[in-house]
Amino acid sequence: MSNLKEILNEIDASQSTIKSIDIFRCEEHPDYGRNSAKSKTNFKGMKNSIKKNFDIRLFQIPTVMDVSVETNFESYEVIDGNNRINALKELLLEDGISSYEMQVRVLNYDTMSERAKLFVKLNTELKPVQANDKFKAWYTAGERLWKEMVKDVEKHGFQIKAIHGTSKMTPYFEGVTALYCAKGLTATKKAEDSMPIHNPDEDVFDETFSSLNAWKHYGAKERQFGASHIVVNSIAKFHKLARKLRFKVDREYFMGKLHDTSPTALMNGLQGGRASKRNPSINKIKLDDRTMIIKGTDSWMMDFYNEGTRRKMKYLMTV
Repeated sequence: MSNLKEILNEIDASQSTIKSIDIFRCEEHPDYGRNSAKSKTNFKGMKNSIKKNFDIRLFQIPTVMDVSVETNFESYEVIDGNNRINALKELLLEDGISSYEMQVRVLNYDTMSERAKLFVKLNTELKPVQANDKFKAWYTAGERLWKEMVKDVEKHGFQIKAIHGTSKMTPYFEGVTALYCAKGLTATKKAEDSMPIHNPDEDVFDETFSSLNAWKHYGAKERQFGASHIVVNSIAKFHKLARKLRFKVDREYFMGKLHDTSPTALMNGLQGGRASKRNPSINKIKLDDRTMIIKGTDSWMMDFYNEGTRRKMKYLMTV
């Protein structure tokens, strides 16, 4: 894994300078970055720490990019250090100070796509970036798979909190890890490869969202339970298991079962299957020359599908 020093070394003297600028000319981009308003606990802690122990010598230098070419006036976009800058700005404003110069690392102008990618790469080394913030950054950077996910989610009548915010009229995904599961995206711990890796064989996005369409007859409030992590993740893993077993899911039958089971009821059933440690749901399937043991929500979804059908879910040599 590359360290912070190596990352910054990639930004040589021709690409950046250390200079004093007015921090009130520094703003975060709304489509990527750590949103101070969303991370209230961290921001409040940062503000209190600065208020009690502020020492400009110990203030970690923020990294910004000169975007004056886009705004036609002196302005900078924060790549790293947004919470620090905003916390300091708030404290200064409370004292009636609306202009304050301090040293920052200023990067030469680059496209918004490259700025979003740099944000993820740099911040992965400093402090873990939340999955929602990374999702938004990759989407802003124009990455194909992220654009596809947002487009497909919208097509099926859902929204993603990281992109659209929240709405009482439209069900939305609070987090994105279940979406990653459905899309066959696996996170990596390497900072230089911090974009999740896509495995087409694990991509069951279409199957998952086609299944969620079984609840279109419900209102937004009930469908919101259908957008919960445990429901989406479990349905995605069910389709992955079927693919692994070379089992062709009877779409009409499965959609009918989901249609007759409310999102709330399915979520409660899955939570019971996950929490039942004394008497857990277990299925065993002979897979080639070994036995595959299926537990928890995976096993519960298998039982849910198998109940009431003669064509049980099992390993098939051919579909």
